[in-house]
Amino acid sequence: SGATTCLRQAAKAEVQGLPKKVINLAVGTAELFVNPAGTLLSTSPVEPIVSLSALVGIGCSLEWGGDGCILHNPVRGPLATSTFNRCPEIPVPLALQLIEDIEQATRDQIRALQTTQASLAVAASQTPEELLTLAVTQLRSGRDAIPAFGPWLLSEFPDYPPEVLLEAIAGAGVDPEKVGAQCPWNRRVRRKALMKGIVLHLFSGISDREFRTVAQAHGCVYLGVDVAQDLARPATWSWWLRAASQGCVRAVLGGPPCRTFSLCRHFAPGPPPLRSPAYPHGLPTNSAVDQAKVQHDDGLFVRMLAIFSVAKAAAAAEPFFLLEQPQSPQTYLSDQSLAQDVPSFWTTPAWLRFQSRHALRLFDLCQDEYGHTK
Repeated sequence: SGATTCLRQAAKAEVQGLPKKVINLAVGTAELFVNPAGTLLSTSPVEPIVSLSALVGIGCSLEWGGDGCILHNPVRGPLATSTFNRCPEIPVPLALQLIEDIEQATRDQIRALQTTQASLAVAASQTPEELLTLAVTQLRSGRDAIPAFGPWLLSEFPDYPPEVLLEAIAGAGVDPEKVGAQCPWNRRVRRKALMKGIVLHLFSGISDREFRTVAQAHGCVYLGVDVAQDLARPATWSWWLRAASQGCVRAVLGGPPCRTFSLCRHFAPGPPPLRSPAYPHGLPTNSAVDQAKVQHDDGLFVRMLAIFSVAKAAAAAEPFFLLEQPQSPQTYLSDQSLAQDVPSFWTTPAWLRFQSRHALRLFDLCQDEYGHTK
């Protein structure tokens, strides 16, 4: 639903000690309990409500078609829905499972926050480089790396919303054995990749033949990560952190989604802008669903840059890095008044710091010369 918070019936004795909140309904009000994960709880039977913005926050998406819509879940796959008054509906057991997924993600973030806060006092006496080195050591040994990785990520990306960073920090504390069981690649593929070295292609799409050929020519294993593997999925993200810490990632390539930066959002009848140069991490006027999209995409950028940072700190030789995004409109638009309103990843403070720290070069090229049809 369009609600910003999930709703379900409370389990027996679950509401003991929980705060109450008065909710405005279409007719009248209701007093409900709120659990630590933010879910509204009713002590009487109630139809569960799954917040769409919360689903987007854990990597889900809705695909509308002529016959209704399909809910794409990064773990459970495509889920058929029925619709009533254009509102998607799913069976109650599935709704409760999805609410549990949302609550578990929130609990992981709360734990990441608590662990990171407890580590900040000690981390204050260490440089970001020392924190990253310690995080690599903890990741490589299979230990909980949040005490070092959390403060490092906060210092590396101070401009990003805390909830974006907490989702990423939580992955550093995932049990490696649990990750192995949920990882998109089987044990044989993972073992071979760690032994031979990895060319990691994020947001790879389906056209990977050329990349795979180049990787094999250099004696490496090519692994692509796209929608099916989902970098935002805790198991995928945590495994890549652990793999990068082994010093076996030879290259990190990718073009994170640019949908929330797109110039097309500034032309009718396209969708509205969601960012601006003044608000690179989301306009104050964004709806909850749109802001969830912005933060989901921010999380993908953070993960890509963090994987490279960990891989570089762990490797004997610096890995290759390539990140693709649309050229900044300020460099080519003749209408500079429009250009000043259009956001670009290339002008964000986080990228400018990252580029300077790693001495990265920026190239602009015209895609139609390489066969691009648009």
